[in-house]
Amino acid sequence: MKANIQDIKEIWCNVLGVEDVDIQQKFYDLGGNSVMLLIILDEINQKYQMELPISDMNQFDTVTDMTDYINREN
Repeated sequence: MKANIQDIKEIWCNVLGVEDVDIQQKFYDLGGNSVMLLIILDEINQKYQMELPISDMNQFDTVTDMTDYINREN
């Protein structure tokens, strides 16, 4: 299953508790923290039946980068 930007953006918004995010803005600049990143990672792993490591997620810290990474790995 391929990830799309809207799905990843929705996960981020839900976890961050906001209505909208800029898909190019960095996760930590949006108010994210390591606990929120773990929640996002868990939701992505469940939704796309993957096992992405947390270390990789820190490198892909925008919605766009994360979506592209998921699609490369899935």
